[in-house]
Amino acid sequence: MEAMGLLLFLVIVYYSILYYKENRNIYFYWLVFYDLLLVFTHERYLILTPVIIVLVIFKNGIKTDWNRKIKYSIVSVLPFVGNLLIKSFMDSKILSGTGGTTVEFHLKLIVGFIKTGFVNMIGFNDGPNYLSGQPFQESTNITIWTSILISTIILLTMILYVVHILKQKETSNKTRELLICLLVVLTVGALVFISSITIRLEFRWLYAPYAAFLIFIAYSINKSIASSYLKYTVLILLVVFTFRNDAYYKEKMKDTFFVGYQTFMNSMYDETIGKYGTSLSNYKIYILRDGMLDWPLYGQLYFQFYTGDRKFEFQYVDDFSKVSVSLNDKVIFLKLDVPNKKIVTMPVGNNI
Repeated sequence: MEAMGLLLFLVIVYYSILYYKENRNIYFYWLVFYDLLLVFTHERYLILTPVIIVLVIFKNGIKTDWNRKIKYSIVSVLPFVGNLLIKSFMDSKILSGTGGTTVEFHLKLIVGFIKTGFVNMIGFNDGPNYLSGQPFQESTNITIWTSILISTIILLTMILYVVHILKQKETSNKTRELLICLLVVLTVGALVFISSITIRLEFRWLYAPYAAFLIFIAYSINKSIASSYLKYTVLILLVVFTFRNDAYYKEKMKDTFFVGYQTFMNSMYDETIGKYGTSLSNYKIYILRDGMLDWPLYGQLYFQFYTGDRKFEFQYVDDFSKVSVSLNDKVIFLKLDVPNKKIVTMPVGNNI
């Protein structure tokens, strides 16, 4: 879903550029069509509707052709309205938070997540280790200094771009660049903001704003640096430094939320379905209670997916020695081996 959303978002960016540069209405309608697909792929992108309206209003100057601007603004809102109407008809929530939680506005959390989102885009891997792999302050010195170099290149590029705008003598050129800046700020800001209204900021939600930010960085380098040699030098440095740090944090992925859970849930499969197949439903399963198992097992749903037995149940226990079993019982005792992040089977009998 995230990948499809990112792809559709990039297509929208593409058609937005074509619509802005050329006077062909077909590009606007393609833009709205892909926006319709996008808001039904992931509702977070509903936040882009005001950005599209700003593009429509400011295209060709704010004082021109208001009949078309009003008509196109109304068309721009249709995907948003359609999404709300269909959800209302289906008695579905307009906005759902992470894991189906109710969306709540906690200002302190939102501000913190917004800060995390923006600093990640300029090269600093900020965030808790279960999401980021490793907190930035615990990274190696070379990683920290590489992050500083990345942010320095980006900052200098932004400064040079501002200088480029100020040097424009033609009012139309300056207005064009300022509008591009406004659209970028609105797009990136809106997507980071909507991703921050949550109980935790999952970094996959930053793909779209980061992609938009990278496009703008490339545009800024192209516009603000005259020398082709220097342009490619800056771009190569930015790419090399970024990939170096990406490779470093890639090695820390085992400590992230989903990858960490997948590691020991794979061993859960090996110790249950892998050994017993669908006959697992004939066994009584006792699992030593551990909070890390609540979410991935999701009750008995994990096992039902493989056994197809909706009556299948297992029990959490606090102490295996207090479980009473007879010699004829088919039983399996499982526990999470925390240091090795895997599920292990405990022997049945006096050694349990």
